[in-house]
Amino acid sequence: MNCLAHALNAWHEDGGYIVLRKSSHWGMPHVMHIGDEGLQHYSPGATLGHPFHALIGFDGVVWDRDMADAPPVPIRGIVIGALILAVGVLGWAVGRMWRRRNG
Repeated sequence: MNCLAHALNAWHEDGGYIVLRKSSHWGMPHVMHIGDEGLQHYSPGATLGHPFHALIGFDGVVWDRDMADAPPVPIRGIVIGALILAVGVLGWAVGRMWRRRNG
């Protein structure tokens, strides 16, 4: 969800576009942002030990280029990914409002 939080922060603060593609770590969406600085996305610097790590957080870096090849996303990945993204967006928004309100 690090990629989602990074992209939503940039979209909220700078405008631009949100872009989805297949994650290179599993068959779910990976979220990127396109703004004045071009394409950027938060991604791990090395292969994750398990795809679940993408949901619980990881140390990563902001990349300014796309990853190689954007293969098709399976239907299962689209459906489950959409649910994960919806919950993630809600969590992100609640967190932003909570931090703004409490300091």
